Amino acid sequence: MPETESITPPTPKQIRNLLSFLPQIANPAEPFHTCDVKNSPFDPYTYSPLVDRFIQALEINGFCQPFDWPSWHNQAEAYMKDPSKLGNADIETIIKLFTIILRKERFCSGTIAAFLDNGFILTLLKRLGEIEKEISSE
Repeated sequence: MPETESITPPTPKQIRNLLSFLPQIANPAEPFHTCDVKNSPFDPYTYSPLVDRFIQALEINGFCQPFDWPSWHNQAEAYMKDPSKLGNADIETIIKLFTIILRKERFCSGTIAAFLDNGFILTLLKRLGEIEKEISSE
């Protein structure tokens, strides 16, 4: 896909589709992943069916979009180091952060696991829920 600088906002339905994962991410019934370095040192993470569905939902619902993410990496790092900054994040920022997380996973197995384990993905979903409420009240 060609890189673009324009992020297409998801529809309210697409936002709701992704938010349907919020309760399960907040209170998972099973571990998000397993890690077996001995059998697979280069790609040791196996994600739960919930995480596999969530990753698919990110892609299907427009939360992974082409943009020049390497040039936006410093801004992403600021959010990742201080998730409290997400309180002011807009939908474009949420999309860019989800995109970067998915892209990083392709280069570094376990990226998604780390962001699930440290609560960053949960925080992104909560902020998305706030944005959805703002949109629906307009």
